[in-house]
Amino acid sequence: MIATLYVRYPSTPPQNTTVMALMTNPAASPVVGRPVRLEGTPIGRANPGFFAGEDVIYQDKTGILPVDFRSMLGILGDLYTGWRRIPKQLGQAGSVTGWFRRSMGGSIILSEMTSSGGQLRARPYFWQMLLCMIVIGATLGFAVAAGPRAVLHPQIPGGGEVAPDMEP
Repeated sequence: MIATLYVRYPSTPPQNTTVMALMTNPAASPVVGRPVRLEGTPIGRANPGFFAGEDVIYQDKTGILPVDFRSMLGILGDLYTGWRRIPKQLGQAGSVTGWFRRSMGGSIILSEMTSSGGQLRARPYFWQMLLCMIVIGATLGFAVAAGPRAVLHPQIPGGGEVAPDMEP
């Protein structure tokens, strides 16, 4: 998982592009992120009617595309951003920088949105990296706590040990 973060969120400089160019690119992938920058306007929320929705629909001169905001503070950060920070961005011309991924409709995972309403930044890879580290740490912790005997000689449920000649 950690190795794929560099593929999903490459650190190469973003390319200026348009929605039309992104959507007509046959090489676009749902896994490999493409760093992009769009000039346009956030015209509304991706989830209409949800007052704390943090995802927006972004429009440039060639089309519209959803922009996915992922907070470092998880769902609480998403709700706060949708409630207090996104309304300042709506309808304000500016730019959005992030990683384009092609899916059924395509979307941009937000890195930065800048307009006269202010600047909005996100670090989407943070939680994924943290989750990977927690899983690896917990696995190593359980292995150390169980000791080498539990790893080398597993117990059969109901008592007894697995015979050495029966181990895989």
